[in-house]
Amino acid sequence: MSNRNLIMSTSIMVILVINLFIYIPKTYSNPMAIPDDYFLGGIIPNDNITLNLLDASVVFNIDSTDFLNTIGINFDGNYSIFNPDNVMNVTLYAPFSLDSELINSSCDVQVNGTPISFELIAIYELEYNVSEMIMDYLSNSFFFLTNLIVCNLTLAENSTTNIRYRFNGSMLNPLYTLDEFSITYDLGTAKAWQGNITEKVEFVVNGKIPNSYREFSNYSLEDRCQITNINNGRVYTWEWDDENINTQLVGIIYRGRLFRTWALWVVLLIGGSIAGINVLVVFLILHRRKRKKSHSIKKNT
Repeated sequence: MSNRNLIMSTSIMVILVINLFIYIPKTYSNPMAIPDDYFLGGIIPNDNITLNLLDASVVFNIDSTDFLNTIGINFDGNYSIFNPDNVMNVTLYAPFSLDSELINSSCDVQVNGTPISFELIAIYELEYNVSEMIMDYLSNSFFFLTNLIVCNLTLAENSTTNIRYRFNGSMLNPLYTLDEFSITYDLGTAKAWQGNITEKVEFVVNGKIPNSYREFSNYSLEDRCQITNINNGRVYTWEWDDENINTQLVGIIYRGRLFRTWALWVVLLIGGSIAGINVLVVFLILHRRKRKKSHSIKKNT
């Protein structure tokens, strides 16, 4: 093998190794986007459209301190409903797309501070006697809305009732096989209530900071998000003060598939093996050439 061919072969091998180190991480970080969404909504009454949702306070506590492996989602929603009429029985629906089994073990629904019974059902299990308003909302909502928290309660005459929903959720390896992971709250449920609403939605993130936040409206380009830095995290806040809420969705977004530790070791192992083989081949070729040259000199002498 000539020096020129030897140099060319070695260069090709080096280029292949470099490409291996560059290409594999890219396959984890920049493939075609496949989003995933943890989706939760407010509350919707069956068909009692005379009710007023006076105030809503929603807090997502997001634990992303171990984001490479898991993200924790704690939901706490407080709603104040005013009944201007006589005593009435109401069925409330709270939509979400988290794992129903996980929520079932931690979900708590309270009315005026007292726990009440509830039911977790899949959307396809809804009975035909559900109101047209509920069906319209579900048909216009996003395809990933899959479950409902359903509870029945009695609203006193001409009074305000406070309802609280709490539960915990989590997702393992949120960006392991995905390029985008988001947690979204649907404000579209506000359209089910009479009058204006005072509402506050907060995403309190501890740990890895989201890449961006989400705010979507069919009517306005107004950006209401207020961002506050806290120790080891950030808070994203949206507020409305006795208003007609036109914003449809708010939330936070993580992007960029994570390059796993084990995958890095695979790259290093493969790359190191190829590099080692290349060095060995070059060494053997040079050693063989040296022996042949030495043998030829001895033969001539």
